[in-house]
Amino acid sequence: GNSSSPAFGELKDYYLFYLKSKSPKEELLKMWGEVLTSEESVFEVFVLYLSGEPNRNGHK
Repeated sequence: GNSSSPAFGELKDYYLFYLKSKSPKEELLKMWGEVLTSEESVFEVFVLYLSGEPNRNGHK
């Protein structure tokens, strides 16, 4: 294919695939939730993130 095309190459070649969090996994689970059971769970995380309100774990 055309090597100048954005669709050319491997996904791992893009910088977004190298991003890693500096926070430990336990802290990330407190922030985003242990379990997402439905779309509503995802919506809740997103709304709380945007509003800056604490989640069920008290994390902002």
